Amino acid sequence: LKLQFLYFIAMGIEADVATLVRMNEAGQCLELCEKWMDEHVEMVSNGELFASGKKAAYEKQKAFVDKVVQSTVKCIGQEIDGNQSTLTFTYSMTTLDGKTIAFTGKHVQTWNNALITKEVFTTLP
Repeated sequence: LKLQFLYFIAMGIEADVATLVRMNEAGQCLELCEKWMDEHVEMVSNGELFASGKKAAYEKQKAFVDKVVQSTVKCIGQEIDGNQSTLTFTYSMTTLDGKTIAFTGKHVQTWNNALITKEVFTTLP
C-alpha cells in the first residue's frame, strides 16, 4: 500500500511537471505562475532573491513579459527526483524595441501539495 501511495504521488508530480513544460513552451509564463506557484513561493535567480510570494513573482515576470513581442521556448532537459524537478529550457525572445534575447536556463523547483514552493533559476553558459 505504501508503494502504491508513493507511486501515485510521483505520477502526480510528473503530470504537473509535464503540464508546466507545455505551458512554458506555449509562452504561458504568467498563467503558469498563477497555476503552479505557492502563495509563499521563494524564487531565486542566478544567486539573487528574485521574488518572495506569488504576487511579487507574477508582477516581476509580467513587467518583463509585457516587453516581449515574440518568443520561442523549448524544454531540452527534464529530471524528477522525489518532490524536486529540474527543467532546462532554451529561450529566444524579441522585445518591443527589436532586440533578441537568447539564453538557456535551468529551473530547480521544489513541489509541495502540487505547487512550487521554491524555484532556483540559473542561466547556463
